[in-house]
Amino acid sequence: MPDDPPIKTTSTRVAFQNRWTTLREDEIERPGGLVGSYAVIEKRRAALVVPWDGELLHMVRQWRYPTAAWSIEFPQGTISGPEGSDVQPEHDEDPELVARTELREELGFSAGTLKHLGVVAFAPGISNQFCDIWLATDLEDGETDLEPEEQGLITPWPVTPEEFDELLASGLITDAATLAAWAMVSRRSLPL
Repeated sequence: MPDDPPIKTTSTRVAFQNRWTTLREDEIERPGGLVGSYAVIEKRRAALVVPWDGELLHMVRQWRYPTAAWSIEFPQGTISGPEGSDVQPEHDEDPELVARTELREELGFSAGTLKHLGVVAFAPGISNQFCDIWLATDLEDGETDLEPEEQGLITPWPVTPEEFDELLASGLITDAATLAAWAMVSRRSLPL
């Protein structure tokens, strides 16, 4: 039986929202009666895909505006609201659909086999977003289908597992979800 939440929400207001994100500000009461506020970033459930063709891990190099830096990472994302909408979808999409969509959009691949490895919370101190991690094999080439907002910001970055380890050791891979995905792949001793 789950524990009751130790923090009570006394009121909520939406401070900002668009088709990707909602920023909510809650007034809260902590154990012992201490009151305060908490900002929560609400986002739909995401998917990250580790594409493996038997020789190469297919990553992307993506410009990340919040950090003002290029990031080498596995393809990942979420389903946003329809173009022109000012709110996110009300419900999460099927996690496997999100994974297959991200793989096709960012790398142009379809996966014959998609194996679910686990779930991570992106940033549980500030966001409610979870991310399903998938291993994609039996890859078939196709055309990428980047969203308009991603044009010119994502390029394929295929690496061998040894090159991945070198990028990791040099500190060039900083994306937390990519690191968590690699831990899941490594822990399972998958044939890479």
